[in-house]
Amino acid sequence: MAVVPYSEIFEKFRIDGEIVKAIPFGNGLINKTFRLHNADINAPDYLLQRINDEVFSDIPKMTDNLRNVTSHLRKNKEDAADSVLTAVPTHKGNLIHVGSDNDYWRMFLFLKNLRSYDQAPDVAYVKEGAKAFGQFVKEMSDFSPENLHVVIPDFHHLGKRIRQLNTAKLKASKERIKFADSLFNDIDIQCKRVAEMLRCIDEGRLSTRVTHNDTKFNNVLFSTDGEARCVVDLDTTMPGIIHYDFGDGIRTGTVDCKEDESDPKKIAVQDERLQAYCEGYLEPLLDILSPIEIQFLPLAAPYMSLIMAVRFLTDYLNEDIYYHIQYPDQNLARATCQMRLSMLFYEKRDSIKNFRTIKGLS
Repeated sequence: MAVVPYSEIFEKFRIDGEIVKAIPFGNGLINKTFRLHNADINAPDYLLQRINDEVFSDIPKMTDNLRNVTSHLRKNKEDAADSVLTAVPTHKGNLIHVGSDNDYWRMFLFLKNLRSYDQAPDVAYVKEGAKAFGQFVKEMSDFSPENLHVVIPDFHHLGKRIRQLNTAKLKASKERIKFADSLFNDIDIQCKRVAEMLRCIDEGRLSTRVTHNDTKFNNVLFSTDGEARCVVDLDTTMPGIIHYDFGDGIRTGTVDCKEDESDPKKIAVQDERLQAYCEGYLEPLLDILSPIEIQFLPLAAPYMSLIMAVRFLTDYLNEDIYYHIQYPDQNLARATCQMRLSMLFYEKRDSIKNFRTIKGLS
């Protein structure tokens, strides 16, 4: 029998059945993930994941967060088997295995009957996915943020990301600076537009909550009938503000273009999807949001799209060392697309203001 790739890794974990195939899974930009297929139809399939330790410098703390968050979510769910991630321990009882090359591996149960979407198939999916992210914050609202580690300090802090961009500019090749030149002025414009929100963040005026911090639409798993069942990719769950999750979710949930869309005509915000996302996300949170949190909701999507534009552009100038790329200049295309979205979301901010008035949030 042929040796299954990565068998020397997955055999370190407490798995049932016999793994007969390991194939790459998903399109994550940070970690490398493989689906393990089980020959035993009565045993589960698994996800094996190599963690990017250049992104997550303290994997034990990240793992501690994962254990605490999933344990807390599981307490309040009768159907936790397919609505909360289940990490598989090693034979030694750890959630992480350190390989011979000092690489970090972990495993989860694979939820066979659920699937994710890079873009929402329709408006109903937008609302369902948004509600799942809002419900996640609601379910974690009785868990103190102080009990979680900050695994990436200032992860969504615009000031930090601009400083990183400026450092990258000093070291970048003349060719890459030339290709990126048109974006620098747009970034300055958007920074001024969200400056008041950034000041509130720096002054600690926005409530610190347990937030997901990576609410891309494909981090929600759906059943075959379109019900949002499980929020995944909890690596960046840590203390944060509601605007990070709300804004990033809008960024990916209300458009149907690719994250690296190069055709400006295809980069558009759909009003119906924007309203659906607002309704879905805010519905579980109506009774816990403060007035100042509500005040800055309209700037959340411009802010988070700007953050992503700056991060993609920084990586482009750094010769693509952070995000996986499939073709040259992909990070430049990503930055350009996200910059355009930031501007479009800023133009749409009144839509969110009008929505919150209708819902009695103002």
